[in-house]
Amino acid sequence: MRRLPGICVALTGTLIALFVLALECRAQIDAPAAVPEIARQLVVVHRPTPSGVDPQAIARTLGARHRDSRSLTALRLTISVFDLDWRADLAAIEAALRASLDVLAMDVSREYVAHASGFELSARSLQYAIELINARDTSRFADGRGVRVALIDGGIDDRHVALKGKFLAHIDLVGEATSPQPSFAYDELRHGTGVAGIVLASGAMIGLAPGARAIAIKAFSLRGGDGKTIRSSSERIARAIEIALRLRARVINMSFAGPRDRVVEFVVGAALAEGAILVAAAGSAAAYPAAYHGVIGVAAVDAAEQRSPVIAARDHIAVLAPGVDVLTAAPGGGFQTLSGASLAAAHVSGAAALLVELRPTLDARDVLAILRRTARPPRNVDAPGDDGGWIVDVGAALASLGDAAGGRPPSR
Repeated sequence: MRRLPGICVALTGTLIALFVLALECRAQIDAPAAVPEIARQLVVVHRPTPSGVDPQAIARTLGARHRDSRSLTALRLTISVFDLDWRADLAAIEAALRASLDVLAMDVSREYVAHASGFELSARSLQYAIELINARDTSRFADGRGVRVALIDGGIDDRHVALKGKFLAHIDLVGEATSPQPSFAYDELRHGTGVAGIVLASGAMIGLAPGARAIAIKAFSLRGGDGKTIRSSSERIARAIEIALRLRARVINMSFAGPRDRVVEFVVGAALAEGAILVAAAGSAAAYPAAYHGVIGVAAVDAAEQRSPVIAARDHIAVLAPGVDVLTAAPGGGFQTLSGASLAAAHVSGAAALLVELRPTLDARDVLAILRRTARPPRNVDAPGDDGGWIVDVGAALASLGDAAGGRPPSR
């Protein structure tokens, strides 16, 4: 019996420890879930900082950290990124930054996803997509020669026989190798190589604009995600668009989607104002940048001209193009079939390059008007004016420009 007090003390100590542990566990449950780093960043587009104004000092007064500032040379602006604590008062920080900097656009950093599913082929198969959009013979009239196309994507295997010699520049915004070994990062290269094949390929397969030259801008990576889907951020997308402008790209392909974002929307508008033609994938509820005014949003159809079941709101769609089981280039020199609005957008970027070759003065509004005017309804749609989009007809679009190329392109 004399040992009872000791036992009671021990039990009491154990209960207290368990109670404290329970409180700690409760605190962990009640605390906000770990926020991905991208969600704790504020991206700001502003006019160049006046002398004497230090973004780092501004950030410190706000309880934030100035991560980076870079010049958007083509727009004569600056883009800055600030890291925020999850407890920070976002509205107060935004107001303070507007008071310190000449802010033109500001938003929390958003995530963008470039995704296409498919499999590798060991041999070339029929390219139904070329027939579906009436582009089999268009190379006799235009091949994109003299037109620069920017591909904002993941890595691209530029050593592929169908793509060799087609790139003017490789820009890496991720900080990784711009052209890693295919065996090292197949998934990093698959999406970008597939998109590039549709626009540029020659010889081993038919690309829409094999005479065009590309600016490859690596803005997407597997890092920081699920290891299967390449992802990017608001800041990278904004910088990529500015770089495309600086390197005089006429067509900018954006085979990706994300939420609405004031920073990217501002830079997209600036690019359109500079005369660039922006084409984007419209493949899911995350319909931006396809849904921004002036961007050519493209959704996918299959070989039977049925729309993809995963599709954005219809008012975001300018035209439809092949995007299901599309044959294209694969990393390592082979071929693959991919599915997704990413592939549909690439077809329209290629078509835009052909139109610009024939008539260099065309702007985004002109190209969009031509593509919509000459598009045809899918076989399963009879009523004119269907709001789900019509299928782009490349031959008819080129024919609408008359004899600019010294002949008349084919029309149906």
